[in-house]
Amino acid sequence: MKVPVHVVLATKKETIGQVVELAPGSIIKFEKSCEEMLQLYVGNQEVAEGEAIKIGDKFGFRVSSIQMPEEHFMKVPPRSAG
Repeated sequence: MKVPVHVVLATKKETIGQVVELAPGSIIKFEKSCEEMLQLYVGNQEVAEGEAIKIGDKFGFRVSSIQMPEEHFMKVPPRSAG
């Protein structure tokens, strides 16, 4: 089974007008520092943080920490004798 995996550099909300004005060479400034960790998502679930690395002429991701998924427990009612 294949699942989508993506790395998030930064996020920002822009007005529709600002998006429409984008052109080649436009620069979008983010508030996130270059020193901050990137987030790795599998599907829509954040699973790790890490940093961007260069592998030859390609981009890579080095995992620094793993986010354990929240565990959900529910009470199982006792079986009735019957």
